[in-house]
Amino acid sequence: MHPGIAFSIIVDDLAVKVIYTSHFAERYSQARSKKPAPSERIGDELLQTKITEALPQIKDIILADPSIEGVIISRKTGMAIAFAARLTDAGGMTVAMKTILSSREFVPKSIRDYIVRINPSLEVRFLKVFSESMRLFVMDTLSDVFEELEDDASYHLRSEMVSYWVERNGNIFEIDEAEWLKDVYEIVIR
Repeated sequence: MHPGIAFSIIVDDLAVKVIYTSHFAERYSQARSKKPAPSERIGDELLQTKITEALPQIKDIILADPSIEGVIISRKTGMAIAFAARLTDAGGMTVAMKTILSSREFVPKSIRDYIVRINPSLEVRFLKVFSESMRLFVMDTLSDVFEELEDDASYHLRSEMVSYWVERNGNIFEIDEAEWLKDVYEIVIR
């Protein structure tokens, strides 16, 4: 996969151009933090199919709000893709895929507790109700930095998408506050 224009398609008479950013292409093809690359589970063809499946919902939103950010969550593949979309001056739509992560690494133990499959396995407890995409992005960023966090301490962490407070007690991480750093639409597909 290479950054740049991935494909173009017509969605309900609207010309749509899908772009893979360099960060998206890198995250798709590279393993990180002892996790396999998403490309090992999700081939290029399936990735394009899932993005195409989400485009009608993105189109409906963007006609009311000409520049949006969001997350596509695929229940079947267990992936989440952050995107930015905007209407173009030519009357079409451009959708840039920003990053990808796999929710298969995050196994629900209960409604609010998750096991994060890295070595060692972590337990993440959400002390309040958060959206699925919020939980995924918190767990994804946490799995990158958990080794740097001291035991019995609280931290304020942030990524490009989310900001949150986490308290570490051994291999248990409790999240009681989290917020999107920008307005985010959640697109759920099968």
